[in-house]
Amino acid sequence: MACAFRSTVVGLSAACVVLVSLMVVGAISSRDAAADSSSHLISWLAAGDSYASGAGLVNTTSTCARGTGVNGKSATWAIVTARQLTQEGRNFSQGSPDLVACTGAITDEFFTGHSGGLLGAPHPQQWNAAMGRFNFVTFSFGGDDLGFASIIQHCLSTGCPPDAAVRLKIHQLATTGVFKGSLLIPSYPTFLNHVATSAVTTGGNVVVMGYPEVVEDPALWPAALRVIGLCQGLSPSEADLIRGWAGDLNATIGNIVARVNAEPYAQRNGVHFTFVDPVTARASTGISSSDANLFEPATGTRHELCSAGNNSWMNGVSPAHPTTRSYHPDQAGETAMGKLAAEVMDGLLNWNRPRTIYSWTGHNAMSVISCPTTSFCAAGNFAGGPLVMHGSTWSQPVALAKGYLVDALSCSSANFCMAILGTFEVPSDQAVFAYSTYDGKSWSGPESISASYPIGGVSCVSSTYCVAVDGGGNLLSYDGSTWRSLSLSPGPGPGPGFGSVSCATTSFCALVDNQGILFTYNGEAWLGSPNIPVSSGTLSEIQCPSVGSCVGLESNGNILTLKNSTWTETRTIQPPYTRLLGLSCSSTTFCGATRLIMAGGGPEDVVTWDGRKWSDSVTVTPDHNLGSLSCPARRFCIAVDGGKVVTGS
Repeated sequence: MACAFRSTVVGLSAACVVLVSLMVVGAISSRDAAADSSSHLISWLAAGDSYASGAGLVNTTSTCARGTGVNGKSATWAIVTARQLTQEGRNFSQGSPDLVACTGAITDEFFTGHSGGLLGAPHPQQWNAAMGRFNFVTFSFGGDDLGFASIIQHCLSTGCPPDAAVRLKIHQLATTGVFKGSLLIPSYPTFLNHVATSAVTTGGNVVVMGYPEVVEDPALWPAALRVIGLCQGLSPSEADLIRGWAGDLNATIGNIVARVNAEPYAQRNGVHFTFVDPVTARASTGISSSDANLFEPATGTRHELCSAGNNSWMNGVSPAHPTTRSYHPDQAGETAMGKLAAEVMDGLLNWNRPRTIYSWTGHNAMSVISCPTTSFCAAGNFAGGPLVMHGSTWSQPVALAKGYLVDALSCSSANFCMAILGTFEVPSDQAVFAYSTYDGKSWSGPESISASYPIGGVSCVSSTYCVAVDGGGNLLSYDGSTWRSLSLSPGPGPGPGFGSVSCATTSFCALVDNQGILFTYNGEAWLGSPNIPVSSGTLSEIQCPSVGSCVGLESNGNILTLKNSTWTETRTIQPPYTRLLGLSCSSTTFCGATRLIMAGGGPEDVVTWDGRKWSDSVTVTPDHNLGSLSCPARRFCIAVDGGKVVTGS
């Protein structure tokens, strides 16, 4: 569950919540500048080959066979994606997506036009410098680099080419580049970098759509087709070869995308690449393997030619259009791919240039934040005045008790939050601690807590189960009505500013003490873990998004992950940094952390963790230091400092 503690470096002048991301726009074209600074409209170039132009659709336009979706007809997957995202409130610049995809296009034609297009027409150049840079570029490219259409025609006429020859071309696509006639087409990694540094805004996004499998696995053909031994003119052995090549091409492009993403931030212009596999999905995109929009979902109906049930999303052989409509997605296929792209792009669109959505002046800075979902957050300030967000509307801070600070905060849902409050009585200078709960409508209390030390962190699984840690080595538990103190032995307890606790359920929690020692709870007892591999720095934060899975943050940027009862340390933080201040994880493969780059009020950013490495993320110049943050979903984080509320969506 989401939890947060007060950062000791947060400023004291105002309230700030920042939604930040990888899609920060640094250098943008003159065409986009005015719109981006005022309404944050998103510019989008939809490039690619026949699988992106919609060649398999009816009523396409131009010699490129583009499915523009005019009058509700013939919509390629990018048009479907745009419609869905627009319905969900996403704002695109006029004319977006700018559909420039063309049947038969090779990667080189993104930058340079060539002759030999459909019916002898030239293939147009898809992007030029006068078009400016785009926040998003989407495409499918690679099939025509290999001459996939001619390969299928070869299979239908004289027999398929040798398997090794086609796979060699796929390998060359990733390495040396491939020849098409006398033209050497540069390698796919070179192409992606060229797109990123030329056509995309700094920190923008490129979404690469993979290729559907054209033909079903022959072992799954209906009985009648197995007897005949043909599917749309293809024998089982030929279908196996085509499936193998398409699968190899998808895997190769997916691996190239991952490799380019791992390059230094500056080398790829800060651009983030996402590969969408329309056949079986990939976990990294967040698409479920059982998604109904996949051509081969893990469960449910499959949609290639000759799939059982006659639910194919592909066109069979069309003698009138052998090189265009044949073996291309029909409208159902384009719609399905569009919905998959919308799932991916919706998450990417949350990562945009920050803009102000809430502003509050005074001397009561935000100190903690907890967001159990993307549409609900609670934040607390140094005057003990929490505020909440429902949808996109923030309430005004509520004064719970004069002089109290919000030390810790955790929300298990939009209907329950726990705020831990602390203050010092003057003149006795004695610490007094209390708590207040939120029921979806209002804050209660505050009610007193019997504690002698500041409470450093709290984690709530439900309205009847919370765990908190204090600076004296004590655990506190909440049962829905009362806080009780529990001793923790062996070892000292969490120290002020270092205490962190996270519970996935009532029977699984973890905490970090002030010496960086982990303790885990198994439903019956807390067990010390003194031998975890911490090489340097101090283990200061712990997040457990699910039972048995945790992510721990060291102050130097190293990450500890718990999986299958084993802790593993990964040393991957990228300099420069001064200190990592907060951690929040929606899963073990997505976390956000606030990072102070330069002391003394200098630039800061939020970096993200994908389960293997830290990535460069968005640079924020806050009014005061970034501290607590909350990441309720993949690629969606909100952080607090001391100046204003901004969002990137």
